[in-house]
Order: sequence, then structure tokens, then C-alpha cells
Amino acid sequence: MRRIGWIGLAALLPGCSGPAPAGSPATPPTAAAFEFHHPFETHDPGRSVDPYITDGVVSWRIAADGGLAKKGQVQELPYELEILIDGEPLDPTKGRDYRQSYGAGDQSLSSESSPPESLSVIKTSWTHKASHIARGVSARTRLSEKLTINSVQSTTISVRTVHQKYVSSEDVRRFRFLGKETTKNGVDGWRDFLVTSDEPLVVTNELHEELAPPLFPPIARIRIVGSVEDDLAVRSMAGHLRANINPAVSARSLDSSDEAPRRASHQEGDKNDGLGPFGSSHERYQQMVFWDADIWMFPALAMLDPKRAKRIADFRLGTVNGARAEYVDWVEKGRPSVDPRRPIEPNPDFTSLAASEPIKYPWEADADGREQSPTETIHQIHITGDVALMLEWAAALGIAENDQVDEVKQGAAAFYANRMILNDQGKTEIRDVISPDEFHRGNNDLYTNMLVERLMTRALPRWDYRMHLPQDETSFLTYDDDKIVGYKQAAALLTVWPLQDPRAEAQAMAMLDRFHDKTTPNGPAMSGALHALIRARYGDPNEALEEWRESWQKYTNRDWLYFSERPTKPDTYFLTGAAGCLNTVLYGFIGLRMDESDPGDKPWKRELTNGWWLSCDPNLPDEWNSITIEPFSILGESFLLVVSHEGVEVEAF
Repeated sequence: MRRIGWIGLAALLPGCSGPAPAGSPATPPTAAAFEFHHPFETHDPGRSVDPYITDGVVSWRIAADGGLAKKGQVQELPYELEILIDGEPLDPTKGRDYRQSYGAGDQSLSSESSPPESLSVIKTSWTHKASHIARGVSARTRLSEKLTINSVQSTTISVRTVHQKYVSSEDVRRFRFLGKETTKNGVDGWRDFLVTSDEPLVVTNELHEELAPPLFPPIARIRIVGSVEDDLAVRSMAGHLRANINPAVSARSLDSSDEAPRRASHQEGDKNDGLGPFGSSHERYQQMVFWDADIWMFPALAMLDPKRAKRIADFRLGTVNGARAEYVDWVEKGRPSVDPRRPIEPNPDFTSLAASEPIKYPWEADADGREQSPTETIHQIHITGDVALMLEWAAALGIAENDQVDEVKQGAAAFYANRMILNDQGKTEIRDVISPDEFHRGNNDLYTNMLVERLMTRALPRWDYRMHLPQDETSFLTYDDDKIVGYKQAAALLTVWPLQDPRAEAQAMAMLDRFHDKTTPNGPAMSGALHALIRARYGDPNEALEEWRESWQKYTNRDWLYFSERPTKPDTYFLTGAAGCLNTVLYGFIGLRMDESDPGDKPWKRELTNGWWLSCDPNLPDEWNSITIEPFSILGESFLLVVSHEGVEVEAF
């Protein structure tokens, strides 16, 4: 029997032709209006990508017929609704006027169609909508459903529903199911109904009467005036990024009671749901946490949704014991480098300056902060510095505690002190590493060395060594013996942003000109986004706009504007790519900037904590009239931020 399935953790909101779901434009622009395929709607039941909805912990792919999709399914949940009309299964994909509309903002999917003329149903309409997980320990959901079928002649209809009750425990992926059969009168059982034209059939069921808090409380909306295409893209990216990170699932509390407030703990690990490159939208990478969370997702969320940005900081602080255990494993394995035949012997002069217990964050972290990478990528040791840099930003923004951040910084410095050597010129080197480029194994990666040098000078007061930095007569190089032939993704330019090393910033355009066309065209989207960010800051924002568009258009040329990791791979949704493109808008075009000291004369600036400052110096392209962030939250205060060609306006929200 053909089934039309609806899933649990959902409100099935019916109507013959109800309003568009919240989060979608009230009157969706058509392709003819701006020559752009509307990313939130499809009329093609044979589309190549199935949409998903998520509560930030579990995702569900919805097939064209409203059932659970099998391809790319993250969790397959047995929740189905069966409808027979005159003994024939109702299949919306074989009907007329088929339409599905997706709301990235509130995670809703609205579907409707008119069945074939042979059936007497005028129209069916339904909505899938994610519900809120109130806590990581125990969650309650509300499920209601209503199906209205208007008949123009006598028709026999059979309806049977099976509902899912979602119960979150220490393992948030454990489920138990509640089966329930519903009739017109709300009595359990299975019945047929005779429907006449003057008595529409209404089938309803309330599984839970309690309403959980909304999944998506009001957060910053970012809007671009001047390009409908760019505005829709940014709204979609921001919606997916925040939807996949549930702020209610935080680090475990030292107090195990349900009512206890949750805070980051050095004693217990955190759930990593939603923090992987694909969030909960796809099985790829099994939700392991990479540097994507720290260097790409965190900067975007920090300006748009500090509560969700805090989830990333909490995870790293909550898994610090796992990072300590990783260092112990590294020592027990002979302090290996990329080449296992060449162990790294620590320099006693360096280690004596770093008395803290070393911390080595894994490249591919599980929920306990332990390494799960099966490949040599474990030698991308810049990850530990990435975490420390992210936590400094988090402390400055008031979403991480200074003492915990300092502890991580000192432990990270102790790890790098065990990884360095002193060369004949009196400079320190880090040899046998894998660059963020990911294609290269060798000595003295520029980004890694600059990142480590910054960390050491801030974490260890008596540290006065300088790192060896690869360069030639033109500019810095990506690593020693760099032939400048090709890279998987941007690496050296990370020293310009997010690191903002003044020496690299002074060479920003020279480095961009050398490296920007050397990345593989089938690589991740973040390279193009980073190139556009740097060009907007230090070059021509109009050229940067074209570069930015290219950085996402070839990765989203499918239904729903879904982001892929690579142009040739259909797997979605790639949160890292979306975050990278949002960073271009935030830190490039809007011109937001984090600095460790007063940046001087700026159109707008605000002092943070620990001596840090946030400033805004716009670089708008001519085509954009303005960009608005509403509300723009800093240190618990909310503002309306409007950037235009006339300047910067910041008002209390």
C-alpha cells in the first residue's frame, strides 16, 4: 500500500490552501521577477534533493509524497499516515498543481496538491514543522494533526495514524514509540467514513496537550536591500546554520537534576549534536566536530545568535579532559609527526616555560572530545590553536568564562611547546605537519606558525621566541618550499582573517593576488568566501561581490538553495560553506572586526571585555543599498544595526 507519511516532533497544520509557512516570504518572488530560481519552493515531485527539517538534534528528510525519505536519511522514524479514497491510495506526486514550500527560518515544509480528476478530493494540504527540545535530559513534544478533505460526491475514506513520541535521555537518539489509531470521533480504532458534499471530513488527534517553548526564539535577522537574490541566499544560510544548532543542548551540569542550570564543565563532556560540518542534516562525518565549528561557524553565529555560538564554546570547554587524554596518547605513541619514523623530541627550554598540563584537541572530535579521524588528518595540529582563538573571541563577547579559557590557552601552549624545535637562526619551527590546505605535508605551515606564535606570546608571559615564517621577496608563502602551484583550499590567507596578523594584513592584497586562483575548483566553498572577504576589506567591494556570489552559487544550484560541500557532490546541508559566506557579509561587506585593543577612529565601535573591541567600518558594494541586522546582540544588549552608503546606524533595540 502506498503511504503518505508525516513525522513526529511536528505540528501538521492543514487547510485547503492555507497561508505560506512562517519564515517564507508572504508573496514568494518568482523566477521571472529577478531571474533566480526561488530557493524555497518546488513544483517538481521528481526533484533531486529532498528537503529536511531539524530541531538541532535530529533531522528528517521529507520525500515528495510527504513520507520519510530514504536517501540521505539521518533518522528513520516510523510515523505514518495512510489515506485511502475509494480504496485507492492518495499520492500527491501524481496529483495536479503539486507544490512544496520550505521555510528555512522556522523549519517548516508545506505541501499541497489537487488529486487526479478520478478522485473526488478538491485539495489536500499539510505542513511538517520541527518542535522544540526543551532540555537535553528530558524533552516533551506536542503533536497535532488535522486533515480536511472536501468531497463533491459520496466517497469512502479510511484513515490510520501511527504517532511517535520523542523522549530525550542521556542518549538523545533513543526513541520509544506510541501507536495510536484515530477516528472521526477521536476513539481509538479503525473505521471507514462516508463523506458527503455537505459534511467535510475532519480528522484530528492531540498526542500531547502541553506546548513546548518555540524552537526558534527571536534572533537576529539579516536583510540585504538591493538584491533579492543575495537577500534570499543570506536568509537561507543563516536559517540553516542556526536551525542545526540547538542552544538547549548544552554542556552537562555538575548537578544532575533536571532543573539545574547547565554550564560548561571541565569534568564532563558535551553533546556534539549539530556542531559537525553537516549539522544533523546528513550522516556525512557522523556529526564529528572539526575546526569548521571554531573558525567558520562560530564567527558567523557570534554576530547573529550568541546563544548558539555559546554552544560551540561550551563544547570545547566541556571536552577539555578529552583533549588532555589526546595529549597523553600522543606521548605514548612517541610524539609522532606526519612521518611516524621521525618522533618529535620536546625542547626542555620550551617546556619549562609551559608548566600547565598540555591539551591537544582532536581533528575529528566525538562527543567526549576524543579523536575519531581514521586518516593522517590528525596531524592538522592547527586545530588546538583554532580552539584557543575561538575561545578568546567567546570570552571577549561574554559567552565564555575567562578562567576556563585561560586554562585552555595555557594547556594549548604547553602542547605546542612540546612540538617545536629551535633552528640555527634562533627561531622556532614546527615540522612535519599537515597544512589547512590539506594537500600538503611538510614544514612550517604559515597559518599554523603564526597562530601558535600568537598563542604563545599571550599564554606564556616569559615567551620571547619568534616563529620561522616562510616567505620570499614578494610575500609570505603557504609553507616551506611552496611552489604556488595548487591548493585544496585557502590556507595562507587565514593569517589575514580570522587571525588578523598585522604582518599578513600588510600583505593582504599581494597574497590574495598570488593564491586566489590556485585553489582547486572542486574544493570547499570557504576559499572563495575568504577571498571575497579579504577583497572587500582591502580591495574593491564590487569585485568582492562577484567573487562572493560565485562562492555560493555553484554550491547551491539545486532545489531549496541547499549548500553542498563541493559542486560535484549532492550531499547537503554543508553548514561550513554557508557560514563562510555569511562571514564575508559580516566581516567583509558590513565590516565588523574584533580587535584586542582600541581600533581608533571607526564609524562605530564598542568596547567588549578583556580589553577587546568590536568595530564596524563598512565596505558595501554599489549594488547593495543597505544591510540590516535586527537585533544585533552584544554583551546581553540588543541593537538595530543598519549599514548603508551613508554610514553606520546603531540604535538600542
